Amino acid sequence: GEMLGSRFLVEPDEYPFELQSIEVLVGDGTSGGTTQGTFIVHVWEDTGGEEPGPELVTPFSVVLTAGYFNVIDLQSYNVPEITSGAVRVGLEFTQNPPPSFLTDYDGFITQHANTLFSVNFGWHYAEFYGLTGDWILRLNVDTAIDPPTATPTQTQGPGTPQPTWTPAPTYSPYPTFTPAPTYT
Repeated sequence: GEMLGSRFLVEPDEYPFELQSIEVLVGDGTSGGTTQGTFIVHVWEDTGGEEPGPELVTPFSVVLTAGYFNVIDLQSYNVPEITSGAVRVGLEFTQNPPPSFLTDYDGFITQHANTLFSVNFGWHYAEFYGLTGDWILRLNVDTAIDPPTATPTQTQGPGTPQPTWTPAPTYSPYPTFTPAPTYT
């Protein structure tokens, strides 16, 4: 029943946006381990506090594999278009021992972006638990910003271009050796 959560928002000119997929890296504590585990995916409206807001989709189960970037497709779950505010993505444990969630090792945690639900303590920001890295979790979205339009380039007109002249290289003589005078 423990869960991780990450808060995501876009720049003001990128609304509305649609959730496309989640990418998450989990680990099982062994080098090269590929343990699989079932997790429940949650997508909430984020109200800016430690606890998430209302659910935006009915939670659903996925199997994640340790040691790989797992991609969770959201397009078939009828996630509503987000027109303002932030969303929080959560993953809930359903087994023990897990594969577990991983954080980056840069020693920096984005304040109030990562949350953790503990059965004993409820929702708190991840830094409350002493974590020093962000969850390795990415939310892919389709924003209102259109991709840049290709700029047309000028093409050369018909005909054969005239040859260009390249001057011949010039010869630079090497310095000559002058023997040092002899002393008597």
